[in-house]
Amino acid sequence: MIFNIYTSRNLLMLSFLIVGSCSSFAQNCLGGGLTLSSQQQINNFPNDYPGCSVVLGGLTITENTTGSITDLSPLAQLTRIEGRLLVFDNSSLASLTGLDNITEVTSSVRISKCDGLSDLAGLGGVTDISSFLSIDNNDNITQLHGLNSSLTIGGRLEIENNPMLQSLDGVRGVSKVGNTTLSIIDNMMLSNIGGLENIDVATIANLIIEDNVSLEICEIPLVCNYLSVPSRLASITGNAVTCASRQTVEAACTALPAIYSYFTVRPEGKSHLLEWETTYELNNYGFHIEHSTDGVRWVKLAFADGGENEGVYAWSNENPSPGNNFYRLLQQDYDGTMNSSPIRSVYQRTGNASDLLVYPNPATANITIAGVGDTENIIIRLFDQNGRVVRSVVNNKNVSLDGLTPGIYVLEVQTEFEVKVAKLMVH
Repeated sequence: MIFNIYTSRNLLMLSFLIVGSCSSFAQNCLGGGLTLSSQQQINNFPNDYPGCSVVLGGLTITENTTGSITDLSPLAQLTRIEGRLLVFDNSSLASLTGLDNITEVTSSVRISKCDGLSDLAGLGGVTDISSFLSIDNNDNITQLHGLNSSLTIGGRLEIENNPMLQSLDGVRGVSKVGNTTLSIIDNMMLSNIGGLENIDVATIANLIIEDNVSLEICEIPLVCNYLSVPSRLASITGNAVTCASRQTVEAACTALPAIYSYFTVRPEGKSHLLEWETTYELNNYGFHIEHSTDGVRWVKLAFADGGENEGVYAWSNENPSPGNNFYRLLQQDYDGTMNSSPIRSVYQRTGNASDLLVYPNPATANITIAGVGDTENIIIRLFDQNGRVVRSVVNNKNVSLDGLTPGIYVLEVQTEFEVKVAKLMVH
């Protein structure tokens, strides 16, 4: 009888231990970290690790066979990564949805070589990254939308080698970078860095803005405030001419009473829409909108009143000229001082030929032109960013890119009836 009571008590204690262990396992798991390298492993995760919400040791998601990982939704039970989060080399992964419930990563987050991604949707739950955040080498990401609107980063912020990235608006919620490096490097299509504006300048120890060939406006308040202290480390080089060096940007910061986050011109049917935004205005009387057909002789088209501190503006030219149309803004102070914006251009097409198609784009070795009818009487020219003709082909829709330096080029196709232009990126 005594033996039975003793045994029962042991069994009861063992039951408590088992329940306690299961409860602990339901929260924390995988003390050595986890690597998921196939869709099957991801699909099996809820069954292989029931109740696992906190991964200890870090999580790596990388395909072992090209195109094998396409869906992260089975990982929705995860809420915290104790270690790094690495999503690397997944060619067919189109979304990070499935990571939505992760709120904290105690080391770094790196999204790299995920060429199916167009944005960062799926990371919106993460509010704290203890170490660095790196978004790099993603060939088709165009925006960084999807990050949390109040994200804190304990280390450096790296946005590098994303050739189709157009703006940094998705990082507007980032308030600090952990007293270390902020680097924006080799993003070929990037034309707007205004999304950095909410980062506390005191948390930046080194600023690197390099080789973003489409980036013309660097003189945003964050950059101007950072560069106002000469001893602060900064490397600014290889961008468009108005953002070519630290000295150039410092001069722009001093000269401009209105700081632009963007200024764009685009065709809308038979009209041209001009849009611009200022992130800072001081004694700004307004903007003279000027037009030219040759980039030399300018005509005033309209005037837009300035704002008090900042503003968003738009104006439409309902009667553009055939061919080249150049636009600039002349910002006027109350004392009459004028400052010119960067020049934007649009080619107004004529005739009824179909749209110009260039493929592949981006390209490495060769391109093919479509949408220009027969190959007779066709002249194709490639212009570099300095306006120099670097390649000319007659009556041939196939163009070799051999010997061209990687970068952005303007492709011009001239037929009997019209001239068409397109932007081409060469890797």
